[in-house]
Amino acid sequence: LSRGKLSRPIQNLLKHSLLTEERSFFDYGCGRGDDVRFLNAQGVSAEGWDPYFCPETQFTAADIVNLGYVINVIEEPKERIAVLNQAFSLANKLLIVSGQLTNERNPQHRPYRDGVLTGTHTFQRYFTQEELGFFLKSSLKEDPIPLAPGIFLVFKDKLEEQEFLEKRARRSLRARTA
Repeated sequence: LSRGKLSRPIQNLLKHSLLTEERSFFDYGCGRGDDVRFLNAQGVSAEGWDPYFCPETQFTAADIVNLGYVINVIEEPKERIAVLNQAFSLANKLLIVSGQLTNERNPQHRPYRDGVLTGTHTFQRYFTQEELGFFLKSSLKEDPIPLAPGIFLVFKDKLEEQEFLEKRARRSLRARTA
C-alpha cells in the first residue's frame, strides 16, 4: 500500500495538535514509510520500522508511537498482544493504535482463525470499535481514548491525557453553543 497523503491516524494527530515539530515520532509497522517521509518533510523527527520494508531500522523510543493498522494483520492473538505492548513500551507520551473495523470487511473474504483471508491470501482481523477498545484496555491495562472510528489514543503521560480531554470537552461545548 502506497499513499499520496498522510494516513488517517496521522491526520488525526495533526488535527488535534498532538504531533508537532517539537515531538519525536516512531511508526511501528511503517510499511513503505510514506507517513515517515511526509512527516520528515514537514520538519517532524520521524522514524519507522517494518518487518518487510524497513527491517534494518532499530526500534526507537519516541514521544509518539504509531501502531497503524498492524494488529489487524497479526494472526496469533498472543503475538498481537506482544506487539501492542512493545509499541507501548517505546512511547514516551502517547501511543496511537488503529485497526480495521468490521464494516470495512469484504464479505467475499474467507473466514480463518479469528479473522479472514483476503483475496491476496493475507490475514485480516476486523474489530468493532468496542472490541478494539476492549483489546487495548485488557492488553495494556490502560484506558484507551477513542479518537476516530478504528483509532485510539493511549497516553503514558497522564497530565497530557487530561489536557487533551479538557481541550476536547471545550471544543465540544463550543460546538454545541455555537
